[in-house]
Amino acid sequence: MNRGLSWTHEERDKLKVRGLFPGGEPFSLEKRVNHAMDQLEKKVTPLDKYVYLHTLQDADESLFYSILSTRTTETMPYVYTPTVGEACQKWGEIYRSTPRGLYLTMNDKGSIHEVS
Repeated sequence: MNRGLSWTHEERDKLKVRGLFPGGEPFSLEKRVNHAMDQLEKKVTPLDKYVYLHTLQDADESLFYSILSTRTTETMPYVYTPTVGEACQKWGEIYRSTPRGLYLTMNDKGSIHEVS
């Protein structure tokens, strides 16, 4: 259901979400991928790119996964190692209120099955 700006006018009316997105014609997925990649290239550090991509994931999962599948070579370093390792180390600096994944601490050692 998370398609960002790609909803048609008819779909917006049917789902009663008109006004929750900017007006105008829906952007094609290809156009949105190209725009997002332009924005990604403007980010300076790998961690900035990681945060940008995961912010996209929160806003438009279809776009996020399309970017990963069509631009894998360019984006994988920012959603996989080594950047994810840095993101884990700096989690407190980049934390956003959107929960993703499973949060484990050293206190959970030996009780992983109970955490979820």
